[in-house]
Amino acid sequence: MRHLNNPVNLIFLSLFSLAFVSMAAAQTICPPPALPTFSATHDRPGVYQECGTKTIQNSAGEHVVVGYEGNLQNSYNALYFVRFDATGQTIGDKNEISFVESGALWSLYEGQPVHLLKETQLIEVLSNNQPDGYLVAVTAEQVGATPDVLLVRLDQEGCVVWTRRIAEGGLQIPVGLFQNAAGEFLVFVANDIGGDRFLTLFTVDDSGTLVQGNEYRAAPSIDFNAVSVKQWPGSGFSAPVYAVLGQLSVLNPATTQTYVSLLAIDGNYQVVQNRFTRYDWDFTLSDSDETPVDLEPNGSSLVMTGQLQSGAGSRLFLLSTDPFAVGPTLLPTVDYNYIFDFNDAENEMA
Repeated sequence: MRHLNNPVNLIFLSLFSLAFVSMAAAQTICPPPALPTFSATHDRPGVYQECGTKTIQNSAGEHVVVGYEGNLQNSYNALYFVRFDATGQTIGDKNEISFVESGALWSLYEGQPVHLLKETQLIEVLSNNQPDGYLVAVTAEQVGATPDVLLVRLDQEGCVVWTRRIAEGGLQIPVGLFQNAAGEFLVFVANDIGGDRFLTLFTVDDSGTLVQGNEYRAAPSIDFNAVSVKQWPGSGFSAPVYAVLGQLSVLNPATTQTYVSLLAIDGNYQVVQNRFTRYDWDFTLSDSDETPVDLEPNGSSLVMTGQLQSGAGSRLFLLSTDPFAVGPTLLPTVDYNYIFDFNDAENEMA
């Protein structure tokens, strides 16, 4: 495995030229788990397909799962809600979450079923104004209408308290969902409106009323497609910020160049240092295609992963960086940078 520190050929804010990593395809023998494990299933009889899309462990130690539930005999799709205890036993009944907004029934959007995991957001809500429970953000649609983002407030049993539509006008996909100290919900949405891609942050109170909305665009002729948002303590910030991972697409008349990009949004809804930090892996003279997938805070750094596509095929990348800790080169600090190529005859997908 090749380990790269302090890359020197950085273009724009960060540009990397990397060597491939070849790894032997060996079978790993896993030791017995150190903690008790369980396997549980919960299906529905009949012509349905089901897929768990998001899970959290709530403050009571229960495992809460929301999942995709499709009826194979018609085009209606819904979410389901189920709770498991620490041993894998179900708690109560499994509930179907019906999307009813302004008196109309909505269906879970499945235009990108492979990304359902990313398109569903779930948080636990502890509130003084509404019942304790959960908030779910999904992309849903009416037949023949443009998909929108729906917020669904659930009680502890998974029953719907309220449903609100918070976006309209194009394809919107929720990529982050949080609750701030004031009890408001922050909903990060990736927008694709007629090919114009940008990020929107909606602030909603605990009754579902929209408080404000903020748009974040990279620059004219540059699209930003957000894929993941995490709360991050950062380095030297007075309060945690929201780190956003996405793909920048620079639109030129002859070609489109793509880059992995990071930005951070503070508690005042401002972009930290007013910049989108850009990373690019250029294997050869021809530019590669970078597709970010997810990021995770690790102390004062951010670890991000994704897929690199070039003429030689696709590979995985793993990068740890602090985009705001400027090093001797006046460029963002990079802790480590790996590329994984498990088999030259195969492509890897993050």
